[in-house]
Amino acid sequence: MIIMSHISSQNLLLVLFLLCTSPAIAQNDQNHGYRPKMLVFENLKNDTVLNDFHQRFRLMERVIFHPVPYSMPQAPVFGARTGVDALNDSLYRTKTALEMQALNQHTGFEVTGQVYGRLDKKATQFLSTDDDDPVSVYKAKVQAEVGWNWINSKFYHRKYKERGIWLDNEIAKARQRMEDSRINLDAWADTLSQRWNHVIAGVMLCHVRNLDVLNEAYQMMLEQDRITSGQLLDVMNEKMQLEFNLAQIYAKDSIAPREELAFIEPQEIVVDTLSLRQQIAGHNPQNRLNLLKMQQLDNNSKLISYTANMRLTPFARWSTYLTSNSKLSNNVDFGVRFTVPIWNDTKSQRKSIDVQKDILRTENDSYTDDMMTRCMLSIDQVKRLNQSIAVEQRHLNELRKYLTMRRAVYQKNKGRYSYIDRLLEYNQYLKSLERLYTQMKERSLSLVQIQRLANVPNASSFVKTTNIR
Repeated sequence: MIIMSHISSQNLLLVLFLLCTSPAIAQNDQNHGYRPKMLVFENLKNDTVLNDFHQRFRLMERVIFHPVPYSMPQAPVFGARTGVDALNDSLYRTKTALEMQALNQHTGFEVTGQVYGRLDKKATQFLSTDDDDPVSVYKAKVQAEVGWNWINSKFYHRKYKERGIWLDNEIAKARQRMEDSRINLDAWADTLSQRWNHVIAGVMLCHVRNLDVLNEAYQMMLEQDRITSGQLLDVMNEKMQLEFNLAQIYAKDSIAPREELAFIEPQEIVVDTLSLRQQIAGHNPQNRLNLLKMQQLDNNSKLISYTANMRLTPFARWSTYLTSNSKLSNNVDFGVRFTVPIWNDTKSQRKSIDVQKDILRTENDSYTDDMMTRCMLSIDQVKRLNQSIAVEQRHLNELRKYLTMRRAVYQKNKGRYSYIDRLLEYNQYLKSLERLYTQMKERSLSLVQIQRLANVPNASSFVKTTNIR
């Protein structure tokens, strides 16, 4: 047969395999995500296929020329105080108060004691050199001492110790707010991605259903030897690839796509780099965190001194002796116990603190430039996507004009045109719309990435929208 000469052996085997395979169930299952419709059909009738074409034509006329108005949610303003922030502030205040209370309880007073006795002199005569004077010789001794280690108490540099506690908690709070801000932006990016996926899935679903009908038509025509298997396989491959892509964005926990086209007017998005730079320099929490760290280093330098490494403990000691003649002897002593280090690393520690402060200042001075450099990668991406969106929008407008013109021809020549070509024309429009919305999604996520890198709470402070020229 002449037609069979155009069929490669691999294509023929694939067609035979598909025809022998039992059909798969197709549905949008909320428990499993997207499920494709059957790929292979049996006992196709001409009237059935024509009816499917008419259903697709009616639906495509509605969704293309009467799309559903849709608007993406506006980015919220991050950083505004919430109930959770108020609760965290309250917890940090409580923590600071408790640490201050613990410091106030550190009075520096300490009690030491000791109890010991002596063995019989005969047992230790080779070690003992005590005289037989009953005053100097005793059998046992009990001592109790009250000392005041004031250098390690709240009274020594109390102001700086209290400020250190406050700064520790302020730094921890600033770090938590930075992390919360990033988490909120990540959550917003996921929400925005899901919304765009819902819109794109609606376009893809229309396209897949069109390919289902084309698949039916080509299989029926192949059975009648009116086409080659290569044409059928092209439609099958396109359908399978599209269903694979649809399954990637429509998971079981996603918003179930509907077979409809949402109308989202594309606009050009301009990132005002001057405003962005001002926002980074003036409102970025990293700068505040570094300033708090420098204040902490200044405070720590006040606590560093040679005296801080000493121990100077005034004390009062009470002693009771059991003398050799079994009498008790009591006395009270007053004195000062001290430990003085023979090294002094105060200068080195203070120089180290100065270097750390210089590092933080340099980080603050270069932070804006560093962040702008990182943001420029996403800003350039937004510019490229603006160009591609503008081109695709022009393509879409021209295709809509073309379909409007063809619509009049179809109404005038009912039943006297190629149904397959008409559905292929609709598919071209759907492909263009899918590309447009995919690029708009990528651009939206690029803006979120800029906001995340810059840690700017309000995206509208550096983003402007204009009509596509």
